Amino acid sequence: MSDLHFTRQRSGWVLARAGHLAGARRRGERLAQRARRLTRDEAGVEDEASLSVVTHARPYRTAFGGEDHRVARVVAAVLYESVRVVFAGLGLALGWALYAAWYRLVPRLGPMAMLPAGVLGGVVSAVGLGVWLAPTPWWGTWVGLNIVIAGPRLVWLVRAHGWPAVSGEARSGRARTPRLGMPVHAAEPEPAPEPEPTPEKPSPAPRLAVPVHDTDDEVDAETAAYEQAEQGDIEA
Repeated sequence: MSDLHFTRQRSGWVLARAGHLAGARRRGERLAQRARRLTRDEAGVEDEASLSVVTHARPYRTAFGGEDHRVARVVAAVLYESVRVVFAGLGLALGWALYAAWYRLVPRLGPMAMLPAGVLGGVVSAVGLGVWLAPTPWWGTWVGLNIVIAGPRLVWLVRAHGWPAVSGEARSGRARTPRLGMPVHAAEPEPAPEPEPTPEKPSPAPRLAVPVHDTDDEVDAETAAYEQAEQGDIEA
């Protein structure tokens, strides 16, 4: 079973650009873990030791990332995550839901791309802005603000999970099935041109041997011999 989500390419792209960002390293490690799991399942090999994620999640890093002020770190992590969930939790969850729905459609629609993500995110944010500015109760303003947050969140998720790594060749290289009722024939090779016959050279005509006499004496001697032969034939 081939990887229709290009997990290995995306993991390499994310890890190459992570730098010192722990969150990016964790996403790249999780993608690499998923790619190794797919490879292991295809090969039928069990290797659990190579499927670990080294970088911890953000709450753990915030609370236990240092040796000093352990209690203060835990309190700061709890406060930060609580405020984040209360004020923007709905928008973040909506962005994740849109990303998950699109992810499930990748085998049918093709890889994610930044331009469609920006268009979809802009539409979602525009809807949220309309809800936010509409005359609604306080909770309507909160809902509208979270819908506005969902648009940029979707765009960020597409980029953060390495979809720009999928090149145009991978998008255009997907298998295309022929339409029903339209048989596809392989192109037959054109026959090689036949060589033109070369004209035969005419054979030279045989030459007749003509005696050549150098002097007049030889001609006279031959004539006398011929006349004597004729006289002999007459007398006989």
